[in-house]
Amino acid sequence: MKTLSITLFIVMSTMLSALGFNISGVAIDSETGNPITNIELGLEVPGTYKFTTTGSDGSFTFSNLSNGIFLLYYWNSDFINGSYYLHQNYGEVVINGADITGITFEIDPHHPVYEITGTIYDAATGLPVNNLNYAFNIEWDDHPEQWDIFVPNADGSFTIPGLPDWSYSLEWFGNNDYEASVTPATILKSGPQQVEVDIYLTPKSGPFISGVVLDYDTQEPIEMAGRSLILSDLPASHFTETDENGAFIFNGLEPGSYYKLEITTEDTAYINGEGSIVYYLTVPQNGLTGVQIYQHKFETVHEVTANTEEFTPGETKVIDFTVVYDDPVYNEIWGVKLILPDGVTAVSTPSFVNNSGISTFSRQYQCSSSSQLVWEGYHQTFYGAPAGNLEVLNEEASSAVSLHFDESLAGQSVEIGYEIYYTYTCVLNYFSYGSITLEDGTSSFSGPGIVSGFIRDAQTNVSIDNVVIKTVSNMYQASVNETPFGAHYSLGLPAGVYSVICEAKGYESQILSGVNIENGQKMTHTFYLDPVASKQDLTTVEAKQDQYLKSETLSNGVSSAETFIQLYPNPATNYLKVNSNEVVSQVKILNRSGQVVKDLQTYSPTSEIDISDLTAGLYFVNVMTNQGAEVKKLIVR
Repeated sequence: MKTLSITLFIVMSTMLSALGFNISGVAIDSETGNPITNIELGLEVPGTYKFTTTGSDGSFTFSNLSNGIFLLYYWNSDFINGSYYLHQNYGEVVINGADITGITFEIDPHHPVYEITGTIYDAATGLPVNNLNYAFNIEWDDHPEQWDIFVPNADGSFTIPGLPDWSYSLEWFGNNDYEASVTPATILKSGPQQVEVDIYLTPKSGPFISGVVLDYDTQEPIEMAGRSLILSDLPASHFTETDENGAFIFNGLEPGSYYKLEITTEDTAYINGEGSIVYYLTVPQNGLTGVQIYQHKFETVHEVTANTEEFTPGETKVIDFTVVYDDPVYNEIWGVKLILPDGVTAVSTPSFVNNSGISTFSRQYQCSSSSQLVWEGYHQTFYGAPAGNLEVLNEEASSAVSLHFDESLAGQSVEIGYEIYYTYTCVLNYFSYGSITLEDGTSSFSGPGIVSGFIRDAQTNVSIDNVVIKTVSNMYQASVNETPFGAHYSLGLPAGVYSVICEAKGYESQILSGVNIENGQKMTHTFYLDPVASKQDLTTVEAKQDQYLKSETLSNGVSSAETFIQLYPNPATNYLKVNSNEVVSQVKILNRSGQVVKDLQTYSPTSEIDISDLTAGLYFVNVMTNQGAEVKKLIVR
């Protein structure tokens, strides 16, 4: 019995000693000797890892260790007092029957006072790659959490400032013209402060697919540069764009079958429809030519109506707004937006209810604001659930919206805009649009008639800016405003018969004759103007408009012009608002690969974008104004 007790005591003592050792010490800055506080250190234990955090004096302890050989290291990247502390190994620590104490782990600081400069070259020609307009990644070796992007200047040069001494990888994901590549770069603590690293991109070669985007109705090329196309089985960054003649080409393909070719650009000029996707393309060794893909001219086909044409200044009035699904060309209606002018405030916004009394569209607050009221259905079509859309021909839905009209609107007319969606609202996609005009019902003055509408290119359906619309007699001239749908004019006329002329530089003038106006009458007319400029001139204009990534703005995220741009919220989850002191013509959101994932034409100082479909991560928002482009970072959570 005594022998058994002694044996158990020896075994227990051995187990406790084997599991009860500590490794301790202090972490300090190798240059200053100051303790480094609140950083995480790691210890590689055979078969696993342990972690601990340094205290206020830089001290650390790893407890309950057995005999063995351990690797002590610092792995994270911390920015403390203006310097980076990056991955560094202390080395092996050996426990052999006793605690290990008094370790001094000297961790090197890395000061962000260096920069990498260089030029992007074509590896075949040796010439700089100009106007690449793509983002490159700079990855910090051993630190996947540390990365950023840079965009080369128009001449192919680039500068990446504010880097610490470290080793990096300059990563290019490839595009339709060049293969992907990774270029190493190293900055030494001893200098120089400016490290030159050139990047050579290998042009793609081999089979290709070429073709043209055609207008579905006219069977003529859509002569608009910059319409994006994607090919299945390729990385997202390998999209291509049409040139000014509507032609496109995918370079450097592998011979074989590709499931799907499709157009991704939809706007208020052209949208997708029948023929916008081509399936099952077989690419031979010598390439595939003559592929035709189609888009359809966008037309607004539905409208929102109101049960009144009047309001009383100072009153709160209930107005029935109604939308009817009377044209199936764009499939069912998914949602409605009302756009309120200054002086009009929403008091209550009940759901849109259909003919059967069933709620069809409910308020969607995530991308609404005080001036933009959004309703949306549920869109559930699986397992027999209701779709939450207007999908039965001639079915209608109405909402009794309560609006307050400010007294400052006395004697004025009020224009309430609307948008009707055929897919999720607050996302850039095609929709019908228009406006409802209400007059001050208390005014004894019989107001003028109004002729209003849009101005578009007869060939491309694109909005035309800088137009003059007036009566031929020059007595009356229209006001022209930018809207989310393009230039919109409003011409007030007393009772009478008129001829109205529309003029724009580079276009044939157009006269609308026999306009018979009665007091208070409203009529709409969209001018479609034929261009007179040469194709070369038009190409130059379109190309300038499409150069949305400018070197002087992308290198530091600030444009040279004094333009104020604000993004909020940031980080964002469901929506992003863009505010500017200039009219914003276009907002593009790019992912880390340089791919455009959102493309919104706004023509307004303020805009709101639905980003709920974006995955979490870093994006870059390119905001175009008359003063140029400005790029800002956006975090999506």
